[in-house]
Amino acid sequence: QALETFLYMVRSENISIDYRHTISGKTALIIAAKLGNVAHIKLLLDKFADPYIMDKQNLNALSNAMAGGNMMCIEVLTNSANMNRANPTDLDYSLVTDLISVLKTSSKWEPGK
Repeated sequence: QALETFLYMVRSENISIDYRHTISGKTALIIAAKLGNVAHIKLLLDKFADPYIMDKQNLNALSNAMAGGNMMCIEVLTNSANMNRANPTDLDYSLVTDLISVLKTSSKWEPGK
């Protein structure tokens, strides 16, 4: 019932599938993983829920599933297309360093230009 209400809000109220609880920071996917609900995890992943989001305890859906020892949830999460895409928090630090170097040394990129 609660997931149906949430999905209704996602569809009709333009709420993000990755909506985070203001106090805990948990998403619906994190809660489903914590509760060991494989069907809800699959449904949320099919709607492109982000499995990398961390709650305020720095736990994501996979770490919650692992803490609960739910092997089916762990399997679904690790094999999902969402989990296999590049982690958006991974940075190419050499590229960032090179960009900063160019910005600092090139007169073309001075502030105000």
